[in-house]
Amino acid sequence: MLPFRIQLRCLLLFLAMSWAPVVQADDDFLEPAQAFKLAVQQAGSDGELMIQFEITAGHYMYGEAFQLTTAQGQVLQLVKPAGVRRFDETFQKEMETYRGRIQLRSGLPPGAEALLLTGQGCADRGLCYPPIQVQLNRENHGWTFSPVVAPDLTFGRTGFVPVGAKHVQVASVLRLDALVGLFGGLLALFGLWAAASRART
Repeated sequence: MLPFRIQLRCLLLFLAMSWAPVVQADDDFLEPAQAFKLAVQQAGSDGELMIQFEITAGHYMYGEAFQLTTAQGQVLQLVKPAGVRRFDETFQKEMETYRGRIQLRSGLPPGAEALLLTGQGCADRGLCYPPIQVQLNRENHGWTFSPVVAPDLTFGRTGFVPVGAKHVQVASVLRLDALVGLFGGLLALFGLWAAASRART
């Protein structure tokens, strides 16, 4: 049997190698288009425009940041559900926030063919994303969209879900504090095993 000191070094090396990629993944933030996925649908050719953001677990969006304007700069009224009010450290004031799924509705002026949608959100781990701006274009009684900053890229998309449908959040990445607890528990178990092995010899 290997000496206890060598066994301990081997275990620590193994845990460090397996732990490093997970910690690195925890430090990687999603792109805004993936953190806040979008779907757009219109109720009939002359009906309301319905906008849906699917917000990834561990993220939230600000209610007051949502804005919809026409190509001529006319601000359209957005109807949104009640959010959760909380004091926001970034803006140092109480703000309405949304998690999970949010659906916005807006009437459209006659002949509206292009719209600009703005929103903003944050990650719970301390990152606030810059405002998102998405260009909406009417095509064949439907709407397509792309980010304004990089219009050649495909913006994060999700299927439109009817109002009232149940939302299931996907668990976020394993947190660092959980890994530290796991690491400590493994070390304790190894210590007990090593002590028992030495007692037998």
